[in-house]
Amino acid sequence: KLLMEHTDTTVFGVSLEEACFRCCSLIPTPLVQAVSWLNAKGVDEEGLYRVNGCHQTIQAYKARFDKGLKVDFFAEDERLAENVAGLVVRYLHDLPHLFHSKETYDRLAKIFDETEVDSITTEQRDEIRELVKSFPPENRETIHFLAAHFQLVSQHSKNNKMDNYAFQTTLSIMFGKTIAKFFMLLSQDLELCPSMIVFGVPLDVCLQRVPNPINAHVPLVLEACFQFIEDDRYSDDLYISRGSWIATQNLKRQIDSGDYYIDKWSDVDVITSLVRMYIHDLPHSLYTSQFKTEFDTVKGKAEEVRRLVDELPSDHYETLKRLVVHLYRVIQHSDGNLQEFQFGHLFGGYHREALTFLLQNAKVLFDL
Repeated sequence: KLLMEHTDTTVFGVSLEEACFRCCSLIPTPLVQAVSWLNAKGVDEEGLYRVNGCHQTIQAYKARFDKGLKVDFFAEDERLAENVAGLVVRYLHDLPHLFHSKETYDRLAKIFDETEVDSITTEQRDEIRELVKSFPPENRETIHFLAAHFQLVSQHSKNNKMDNYAFQTTLSIMFGKTIAKFFMLLSQDLELCPSMIVFGVPLDVCLQRVPNPINAHVPLVLEACFQFIEDDRYSDDLYISRGSWIATQNLKRQIDSGDYYIDKWSDVDVITSLVRMYIHDLPHSLYTSQFKTEFDTVKGKAEEVRRLVDELPSDHYETLKRLVVHLYRVIQHSDGNLQEFQFGHLFGGYHREALTFLLQNAKVLFDL
């Protein structure tokens, strides 16, 4: 389903597919915001998911999400885990269906009605793994996201007092017996429901989720975009012109769904916008803290900077090198209309100074 302009922003009480469509994501925004806060600040809270939050507060959060307003629990300094957990419970309670078909639920029910989680056989695990492969991206990613959260909650049981019995009871109240067992199994083995999302995750996670057959240390999404551009699609304003936001979001959703096909007629400005989005969304910079500290003292000395670049971890080095080499080629094909400093400003953050220097000295630093 392609993202287009729409006016209805309601995300509670609608199908998972519709909610993700309206949130421009593969995981509904209320879950992303609430679970991310709980992972950071709430997993040690005694009584998590068992103590009720303030009904008025939860309703107020729900109303804001349904109006399409920004809700950031970190910025708002929310301090009560029960309020945020209550919003998660409310969203899941209002969700018409977690699975995309009744057949999926029936197959899981057949497995878990006959077997307890600790007694699941290898054959049953394989059956569940194959079943998960048939999930639409929105279902797969949302279930993986929740399972990873429940795994973290379980790992902090010493503090939140949620032992195995309390954990299963809590999940059963939230989902029912069958889905509760499904999540308990996934929280023990997340690889049964692997995520394909590569935007906004650490570099090593991205490389693990979707290997790049050309260079195992460079994200496949970047390689695909770079190859598309380098197939004689250079222009004098490449990366300067922004692509359609809607088209860029649609391509991001496609890639996070595991589909890396880029049509040859695609707008090159959408591809460059996607590259910038990927780099911007990385949780951690391609430059390590050691690089940043020493770069500020040796900047201007290409040989010293090369030493710092060579000392970067393999994933960081190879990805940074591929980015710099690509942008260097773009500059070379611009007939002097594009300058190194422009790319430092375009990618922002620490790239403003570091990337500019790397591009200006690319031949020395990367043996071009």
